[in-house]
Amino acid sequence: MWMGGTHEPLEEIHFGHRLRIVTVLALACFSLIGIRLFALQVLQGEQMESLSERNRLQLIFLRAPRGRILDDRGVPLLDNGPSFTVFYSPASSSEAAQEKVRQYLSRISVFDPDWVQRKLSEAHRIRQFVRLAENVPRTVALKLIEDSHDLPGLTVSVEARRVYAPDYPGAHLLGSLGEVTRPELFSRSGGLFHSGDLVGRAGTEKSYDPLLRGQNGGLEIEVDSSGRQVQLMHRVEPVNGNDLILNVDLKVQQAAEQALAESSTGRGAVVAMDPRTGAILALASAPTFDIGAGLSRSIKDKRLPLFNRAIQGVYPLGSCFKMVTAVAALEKGAIVPSTRFNCTGSYTLGQRVFRCWKTHGWNDFYGAMAMSCDVYFFQVAARMAPAALESYAREFGLGERTGIDIPGEVAGLLPGPEWADQVAHRPWFEGDTFNLSIGQGQLLVTPIQAAVLMAAVATRGSVYKPTLVREVRGPRGNLISENKPQLLRTISVRDSTWQVLQEALEKVVREGTGQQAQIPGWTVYGKTGTAQNPHGDDHAWFLCAAGRPGEPAQLVVSAFVENGGHGGTAAVPVAKSVMKAALGLEGSGDVQPAAAR
Repeated sequence: MWMGGTHEPLEEIHFGHRLRIVTVLALACFSLIGIRLFALQVLQGEQMESLSERNRLQLIFLRAPRGRILDDRGVPLLDNGPSFTVFYSPASSSEAAQEKVRQYLSRISVFDPDWVQRKLSEAHRIRQFVRLAENVPRTVALKLIEDSHDLPGLTVSVEARRVYAPDYPGAHLLGSLGEVTRPELFSRSGGLFHSGDLVGRAGTEKSYDPLLRGQNGGLEIEVDSSGRQVQLMHRVEPVNGNDLILNVDLKVQQAAEQALAESSTGRGAVVAMDPRTGAILALASAPTFDIGAGLSRSIKDKRLPLFNRAIQGVYPLGSCFKMVTAVAALEKGAIVPSTRFNCTGSYTLGQRVFRCWKTHGWNDFYGAMAMSCDVYFFQVAARMAPAALESYAREFGLGERTGIDIPGEVAGLLPGPEWADQVAHRPWFEGDTFNLSIGQGQLLVTPIQAAVLMAAVATRGSVYKPTLVREVRGPRGNLISENKPQLLRTISVRDSTWQVLQEALEKVVREGTGQQAQIPGWTVYGKTGTAQNPHGDDHAWFLCAAGRPGEPAQLVVSAFVENGGHGGTAAVPVAKSVMKAALGLEGSGDVQPAAAR
């Protein structure tokens, strides 16, 4: 047996051998990588740098044309037309390139130098393209295209823009657009918006924005390191948005706006509606504004043209509320049509004197309604519980939003004993009931609510949701959806009460305060209102309904003239102009009435 020297275990020999092999392989791999890097950086460095500079891609989105908005006859109120848009892309981070573009554009009058500087800085800060200008004149756009080879990052493209009907009718119901804000850009999921996208800010543009917006397209452009365009790599065409078909008739809308403009103050609102369906034929607010000219000037206008008085303005309803008082009194048995009261020009309640606008003497219900006698209704109110007035007023829709399909509507205020206790923190007095009976006191109503009230009288109790949009159709004309008439509720009132009320309202037009509203061959009935205004001159109201003799009314009009004074002299002419347009009585005699379609 050999006893000399040492002996390594067999396993250690094998491990060492494997380690040497791995080390050799690793050295070989690093050598190959080093050789390749040397070839790329040294031998082919210039060539690879050139390719890198050329292979920069910029993505520019193209806005989809928004859907059109058409009146009930298919006449476009909002359409689309071609427009030149100037983009800037920060492909090159060179301050010199940026300054070159800024100096060039500052010499062109359509560009605001301060705006250009802010947008250029923004582009480089966020590393995304920005819109420098829209609706650029054709001559300017062509010059920019011609010089674009020497303006790094500048691109001119053709997009669709809004084109409005002549004279811009229906500004408040159509609404306006605005560029999406950064909070909106990041708060909405799904990648719905791009920087510079437009969204609806008011009117139907806002309430139907998801349907009006189409699918944006885009350009994929290859640029070099200086931001100059090399070639268009790919183009995705935008997809148009859906069209809205309104219940609104352009001629009726124009008549309403013209009548308001020619009224005694030039301020007010008109709502024309088919009481059988709730379809809005016209919705006008005055003064109006020019949508196509932008909103900056209108925002500063002290007449508040952007304020939609038809759905946002709240005013005392005045004597038009007597229709509600009449229904409550007849239903509760406080009076019958033959009940007579004497008007001496005032009525004393305790130590307070409530005055009438005129001394009317003895009158029954019909005469009191025709002459709008306040003292008669004070004496009616003295026979009633205040909760009855409030309850019926709420049935007619006062004190709550109508639900019309544009944003911004307010609810107004319907006071009552509960309101006095919980909001005003005082008792409800009998004098409050007197004021409410003639539409005064704390009562505040919008013109659209007044239209719904009148429509409920015309239909004998059917309260429909007022609707501007009739249907939505795709870019190829296919039906997407439709707004069918929506009956909100039915007011439970005896038919005899409706009959008496309508007869009294006919007398208002036939021989009372609304005589100027008569239209030969048509049955017109309604109620005038002169609402006392604690902030200035009285407001003028006229609510009316019209139809063929012996047939249910097919049209109601709510006409309001802000600070207009007497309803019979200021608001009735406005309503009559609208009725004539809606009934097809303007121009040729073969025009189909708007309210009959």
